[in-house]
Amino acid sequence: MGLFTKKKSAAQALAKVKEDLQRALGDDLVCLLVFGSYASGEYQPGRSNLNLFLMIQDSNDRTLSQMEPVFRDWTRQGQPVPVIIEAAELSVYARSLPIEFLDMRDHHRVLLGEDPFTHTTVDLSNLRAQCEQELSIKLLKLRQATTLLSKQPKKLENVLHASLPSVLTLLRSVLRLTDPTPGLKKLEAAERLAKLVPFDAQPLQKLSAPLAGRYLDIIEQVYAYLGRI
Repeated sequence: MGLFTKKKSAAQALAKVKEDLQRALGDDLVCLLVFGSYASGEYQPGRSNLNLFLMIQDSNDRTLSQMEPVFRDWTRQGQPVPVIIEAAELSVYARSLPIEFLDMRDHHRVLLGEDPFTHTTVDLSNLRAQCEQELSIKLLKLRQATTLLSKQPKKLENVLHASLPSVLTLLRSVLRLTDPTPGLKKLEAAERLAKLVPFDAQPLQKLSAPLAGRYLDIIEQVYAYLGRI
């Protein structure tokens, strides 16, 4: 990301990838949007990713191969591979992946085409199950890392910091089960959830290796809370 930020601003990078995708796909590109921190106002140049969502007419071999050079250039800049769905799949994914689609619904900017969330309802019936599954996996992996890296605080701190964005996303998703207020930023949602569980949200604001145990405690407490609501 350091090299990327020296070459292009986020706005320049988004304008360029939009132009490249339009040229590569033409009318097959139904919608392009950026979601996540850039859309929510939490974007930090040099640290945050630019997350793209593409809706296309058909994900056949020809269409995918046309996107390959665009995505190769995009990922070389340090950016994640965009999310790609077919237009006909939108309602299916909105039902099966509520965490991701609720976040995209609340925090996105349309770069091309019509807003896909204007007429799409995100089904909450699978939200609890997805939260439980993803929190349990995150907890198990962080316990392993904390054990293995207990004598290597710098490496442990890197692992903790790398996990924090996804953990905060999960905490915001858990809050949605009882408080569906749209548009909350991640730390704002975590602080609201902390009053309900309850837990001390301070480690989420300034995470370090010495706070690893308290960080794990938060995830454990939220995981237990899911079983009570």
